[in-house]
Amino acid sequence: VNKWPGQEEVAGDSKIPSLVAYENSRPIAYGAEALEYMDTEGYYVAKWFKLHLHPDSMKVVDEPPVYGSASNVAPTFEIPPLPPSVSLKQIYAHLLGYLFDHARNFFKNNTVDGNRIWQRLGEKCTIVLATPNGWDTTQQAFLRSAAVLGGLLPENFPDHRLKFVTEGEA
Repeated sequence: VNKWPGQEEVAGDSKIPSLVAYENSRPIAYGAEALEYMDTEGYYVAKWFKLHLHPDSMKVVDEPPVYGSASNVAPTFEIPPLPPSVSLKQIYAHLLGYLFDHARNFFKNNTVDGNRIWQRLGEKCTIVLATPNGWDTTQQAFLRSAAVLGGLLPENFPDHRLKFVTEGEA
């Protein structure tokens, strides 16, 4: 996918910001389109939410303690709170569902015989998710359940349908 809603002027950009805008607990905008809700009263934007899933070993600032500090512990950083009444798994499910739906529609509309090919092979596709270096099976299990909740895969899907690679490998 090289075009995303809200980023039409950025031709060929295949990345979008990991943002989901909510009105109450209902997702209303994703990626660049969610930016317009960032400071709007009555709306909440889930940002930096991936940091909530980081293992504790990754939740420290990459700097040594302040010189002369009585503590020898590396400082941590503050992670923004999630929108009210929306769980971390729901945010991931909403974003993954959006990405998958958009990728499926892009394939159908930009591939010769895309609709027919998707009907024949869509239920057999393998989804590959890139995760931060340092994430392990705990985070992968979380993403597996979010993928099901987001409608990417059915319950009890075969393991070969969802693969993980680290960002370094990707």
